[in-house]
Amino acid sequence: MARSVTRRALLTTASLVAIGAVVHAQRSQPWRVALVTSGQGDRIIGWFREALEAKGYREGKDLIFELREAKGHYALLPKLVEELVALKPDIIIAEATPAIAAAQRATSTTPIIMAPATDPIGSGFVRSFAKPGGNITGVANMFGDLTAKTLDIIRLLFPKVRKIGVLTSNNPTHPALAHVAARSPGVIGISAQRFVPPNPADDEKAFAYMPAAECEIVYVLA
Repeated sequence: MARSVTRRALLTTASLVAIGAVVHAQRSQPWRVALVTSGQGDRIIGWFREALEAKGYREGKDLIFELREAKGHYALLPKLVEELVALKPDIIIAEATPAIAAAQRATSTTPIIMAPATDPIGSGFVRSFAKPGGNITGVANMFGDLTAKTLDIIRLLFPKVRKIGVLTSNNPTHPALAHVAARSPGVIGISAQRFVPPNPADDEKAFAYMPAAECEIVYVLA
């Protein structure tokens, strides 16, 4: 498993890991690669295609992509993954923790690539970084480590700030990250308030509440 810096780099790395895992042996028909995303999938699948074409894999000849995207509506993920599993893919690439969790519940035999996970061990996806075990591997963005550091940067850039708003979602990793975001600034005298819009369409309402709550800066979790 590897650490990376950008979301695109993480996803591209995962795509190459995925294809390396299944396209090691040649066969007459294309390999079927399922991609399920927690958010929007069009840009992500574009990154995959670009990276794989650079490696010589041709869609339609070597690979067939099957895309399902939740677009932030995590309750849809179990059904979307069930649809993909029914297609008998050779591998499932799951983008972000909600999609990974849905894929894990749906199959214990089809290989699953995390692309990426925030806390793969704490979420129960793998046993350890060295020996993942089971049918799941991939990359981790280590966002928990970055949360406290990002708040340190906020303090350095805005030394007079007294309150920040923390925008989260229903992503199951966000409560723990929000706890870090609330605890870390408290140590240096900054208060934090969490805002949890249930769906992406509710983000604007959450932003509208922040000035009334006297939030001077908004910190958006991944």
